Amino acid sequence: MKKSKYGNKKTMFAGYEFDSGDEAKFYMSLRHLYPKSDIKLQPKFELQPKFKNHNENIRAIHYVGDFQMGNYVFDVKGVYTDVFKLKEKLFKFKHPELILLTGTSNELLGLLKGIKL
Repeated sequence: MKKSKYGNKKTMFAGYEFDSGDEAKFYMSLRHLYPKSDIKLQPKFELQPKFKNHNENIRAIHYVGDFQMGNYVFDVKGVYTDVFKLKEKLFKFKHPELILLTGTSNELLGLLKGIKL
């Protein structure tokens, strides 16, 4: 198996494969704190539609979060890459009705204490 660029290890939990142990930990915590909530895994959002430029097909740009509950989108992060920082700005512009929360599982769990879902 190829080693991860950032040192994370794929983790299985409840029949799902997560990109890291921290992501799986956050999912377990969400399930425990909000057992009756609808938690969407890997929600996909279009940031820019596909288009043509001088006969060149330009693909759409998407952002895939880790989880979504209602209007909250969660992304468990250990490293903030330049690509993520750009997609985060595009996401906030394109989807102002949604709230994007990012951080480690512990940081996100701390943020959840002040949020009513």
